[in-house]
Amino acid sequence: MFSRLKSFAEKRIRAHKWGINLVLSEGFQLPDKVVLNGKSVHLNLPKEQGVSVAFSEIVFADCYGLSLAKGTINTVLDIGGNVGLFSLAARQAFPNAKIHAYEPNPQQEKYLEVQAKAANFQYFLEAVELEDGHVSLDLHDDSVQTTSQVDDSGKIPAIAFRKAVDRLGGTVDFAKVDCEGAEWRIWKDYDAWQKVRHLSCEYHIQDGHTHEEAASQITSLGFTITYQERADTFGVIRAFRDAKDIVLGDINR
Repeated sequence: MFSRLKSFAEKRIRAHKWGINLVLSEGFQLPDKVVLNGKSVHLNLPKEQGVSVAFSEIVFADCYGLSLAKGTINTVLDIGGNVGLFSLAARQAFPNAKIHAYEPNPQQEKYLEVQAKAANFQYFLEAVELEDGHVSLDLHDDSVQTTSQVDDSGKIPAIAFRKAVDRLGGTVDFAKVDCEGAEWRIWKDYDAWQKVRHLSCEYHIQDGHTHEEAASQITSLGFTITYQERADTFGVIRAFRDAKDIVLGDINR
């Protein structure tokens, strides 16, 4: 009970920074405006259960560990941007960073363009894959569950991961990856991942993949894992590359 209350107290402190009064006994309603870096800004968020849960997890619970990042964060790469929630949170955490968000679902642009204006980040309606090409989408009523498949006849453009890194300036201080299975493909670009300092990833257990394989894959890229959460169909990993970036309090494997 104490740990649950402590966790809620921490969420409430973060919510207050966003200008939101979080009350334990009430259901959370997605806001149409928040306080971002001390300024009130308007948002445009779809009334979807998945987006509501994602807002709570990303903004209030800091599930991607933005507050734990060490060193100067100048560049942020958001793969699987959806409606821009992570990029919003990254702007709150890193006011001066250059932020690029990638989202392949064109239906999300009406939301992304509002959040991008509010938080001053750049978005691209492209999938991120191992190589340039095209993908097709499997759309869901809840947009956070949309998946992509490499498809030469697909209508959605895909950019190679290494080119997304180059487009951001050649190095990535913080990469967030949540692309519903495509992570297994882009992890194959060993050289490009050497240019990434912090990695925070939601990975998906499908096609015979396992939690152990995800951890092994990320460590093979030269990262040290400080946190791994395992669920039935997905997991979350936070990792760093350089010793100066380690967050001892985050180790929970």
